[in-house]
Amino acid sequence: MTGAPPVVLVFTIPEENHFALLQPLIAGLVEEGATVHVFGDLRNLDGIEQAGAHFVDLYGRYSLEAADDESVPLPSRSVTYAGTYAEDVVCEAAALEPTLVVYDLFAVIGKVVGQELGIPAAAIVTGHNLNPQLIVAELEADPRVAVGRRCLAAVEVLRARYGLTDASPFSYVTGLSRSLNVCCEPRSFLTASERSVFEPAAFYGSLPVRAATARDLGAPRLRSGRSGNRPARRVLACFGTIVWRYYAREALAVLMSIVDALADLDGVEGLISLGGAVLPPDRVTALERPNVRVVPWIDQFHVLQETDLFITHNGLASTHEAIFHGVPMLSVPFFWDQPRLASRCRELGLASPLTEMPFGTVSPDTLRDAFLGPGHDDRTRGAAFAIAQRWERETLAGRPSVHRRILRLAGRPRPLGSRRSASR
Repeated sequence: MTGAPPVVLVFTIPEENHFALLQPLIAGLVEEGATVHVFGDLRNLDGIEQAGAHFVDLYGRYSLEAADDESVPLPSRSVTYAGTYAEDVVCEAAALEPTLVVYDLFAVIGKVVGQELGIPAAAIVTGHNLNPQLIVAELEADPRVAVGRRCLAAVEVLRARYGLTDASPFSYVTGLSRSLNVCCEPRSFLTASERSVFEPAAFYGSLPVRAATARDLGAPRLRSGRSGNRPARRVLACFGTIVWRYYAREALAVLMSIVDALADLDGVEGLISLGGAVLPPDRVTALERPNVRVVPWIDQFHVLQETDLFITHNGLASTHEAIFHGVPMLSVPFFWDQPRLASRCRELGLASPLTEMPFGTVSPDTLRDAFLGPGHDDRTRGAAFAIAQRWERETLAGRPSVHRRILRLAGRPRPLGSRRSASR
């Protein structure tokens, strides 16, 4: 790179699982010579500093809860946030003299800042195949959706004052960038038609490692069966973090079925991770069995290295971590992009469904059949995993080129008629 180093503003949301997707990218931009300021939440301070970036306390000064504490789903509150605090945040961002904005698709404020400052912006797509048209149609039909009055008012502000003519309570899905959209999955997980929605697009993956670190891990393999003195099968069940926010009762019911099935099986060791969810002590105790441990949280990426079977909601990060480590999956999707990703994994021969539809009943008998059936130890599945694992490794190897592609946007001239330039 020549000339002055790019000054990049990265906008995140107060969700640690989303920040984990962005951290390797932030570190990569820093390594390429950019000065990076991350507008985020204090809980991610350590990760931001580890990546070599500068922390800007966005949510400590401008509270998400103060902007909106009623809209459901919670990402709609990011729309309210943008309409409420845009003026202050844009002024603060302008003082840093940025040349480029990078924003989590859910961080609507980032799109507004880029547009107001008239500088290029890249969106990070933190979900599987988040086709705006498809997702918005689902949200509009979802009876759980309850948009608050402040969100509706913020939508009007974003339209009238900030020029987001397509603003809606679901702008956290529709706010793709015209400059570049970085998808957090391998290219081959989307069909050509699906990829076209995100063009211009780059594919970054979702693994919590940097490209240099990934090379040290070596080639992953399909995990199945007995190894040394280990049990015949180590089973991990985890439904991530967000599921518990909306579907705690349903998630707990599925876990009860899982532990009942595991308790009747010889040579199986189960581990239940609650993904950071806080359950009443009696509920946790009810899940424990002689061969099943229940823990509040795990370092899932590393635990999967010693796991033989993964019962998962098929969240984005969980799915690709399992693929990278060669762990066959049993799918229990709940909502959002999970059913589509579970279906894609089934098509690719990487997972089998425990339910044919979200919220389907999972009985202990169904689980026992899945544990004891031939599908998860069958070495023919190894060929499917070998292909998918190659996609993961190739995506990791391509991360430096994505970093450079993002930073090349900073060299583009300021668009004519940018809102701030026009207003001066």
